[in-house]
Amino acid sequence: MTQGWYGRTIGRQISDGEYVELVSVAAHLTAIDTSARGLGCDLWPLPDAQSGAPSRYRPAEARRNGAWVPTIAWDEHGPDEADFFQGFPANIKMALS
Repeated sequence: MTQGWYGRTIGRQISDGEYVELVSVAAHLTAIDTSARGLGCDLWPLPDAQSGAPSRYRPAEARRNGAWVPTIAWDEHGPDEADFFQGFPANIKMALS
């Protein structure tokens, strides 16, 4: 994926929120599967799909902070995301916000 692809796709085929969710799921699954393989463990099966519509929750503080997609800056989170922003600042936490 490139920034050009992102610019041509977002708003036409998927929303920026859907893009973030797709990348997040792919990143989490890759990390979990890679760790399991490295430890010689069996891969976990994917859970069954759940019924219902997604919440489409989007934090009010999410905005463009130098990334292609809106994120929440480390010092700009609201009370609903406060538990996520504990500890040392980390770009991966901002990217997944």
